[in-house]
Order: sequence, then structure tokens, then C-alpha cells
Amino acid sequence: MTKRDVRRGAIRRGATALAVWWLWMPLGALLVWVVKHAVFGGFGQQDQSYVLLIGQELFPHGGVVDATPLFWIWAAVGLLGTVWAVAYVAEDSGAGSGGLRVRLALAVALLAVAGSLVRAGTGLWDDDKDAGRYYATATVLDVPAGGTGTPRSVLPVTEHARKGTAAAATWSAPRTYRRV
Repeated sequence: MTKRDVRRGAIRRGATALAVWWLWMPLGALLVWVVKHAVFGGFGQQDQSYVLLIGQELFPHGGVVDATPLFWIWAAVGLLGTVWAVAYVAEDSGAGSGGLRVRLALAVALLAVAGSLVRAGTGLWDDDKDAGRYYATATVLDVPAGGTGTPRSVLPVTEHARKGTAAAATWSAPRTYRRV
């Protein structure tokens, strides 16, 4: 066997392992859909609901730009497998990890892993706060004004709130209300 044959064999095995590594989750999801379609095809909306679930769990806004943290974690795991495959092919083919191409490929893959993990982390950390910021400014509480009429459970929420007008009260005209 020549060096060229050894390299081709290592690249072929690495590419096959890489394809299996990246495709096992989509193929598993496709297998679940096929079983749901074949077994439960006549019952309700099984096919459509599964496709919608996958879309909602990975791409709720329709694209990779706004993908969910679950997608980015999957991408990071796939990219780690890519790093392993590149290192395996480099060692198995005899090129070693000292070559410029190998170093460049490993650096790009590791940067992509770091980027996808950062994207997953920011998605996990910021999602609930962004929604909360919107609702915090849009929330209005109508509670009885003053001292003993205000429920104790509302006092911590209303202690630094702005006072509303009597016109802000939407029900029970004889009572006055404080708009929060």
C-alpha cells in the first residue's frame, strides 16, 4: 500500500464516521416520524404535530439565526465530533497534527464549538429576562388605595409604584384605586 492509499482510506473512514456522527439525530427524528406516519397515520394530526414540534424545539422563528439553545448544543456536540474526526484522519493518514491544514481545520472547528456554546448559553440565560422586561413595563395593577384596604400580598409589589388616578379604576366606582 502506498501513502496515497493509506491517506485515502483514512479520509474515507473519517468522512464516514463524520457523516454518521452528524446524521444520527436527524435520522432518528425521521425514523420516529415514519413510525408515527405508518402506525398512527389515520389518527388526527400525528404527522403534522410531530413536524411542528421539531420545528418549535429547534427553529421557533423559522431559521438558524434565531435557533433555540437545543439546536446550538446539538451543533456543539456535532462540531466536537468533527474535531475528533479531523484529528483521527490526520493521525491515521500519517500527516500528524503538525501540518498547517490540520491546525487550521482544528482551530476553525474549535472556534465554531466555542461560538455555538456561547450562543446556547446566551439563549438559556436571556430568554426569560427579555420576555420579563416587556411585561414589567406593561403591567398595571389595580388595587384598593391606602393602608388597610390593600391586600398584604400586593404590598411588596406596590411600595415603590406610582399612584394612579380615580379615573384609572375600572370597576367599583365608590372605591379609589392606586395605579401601579
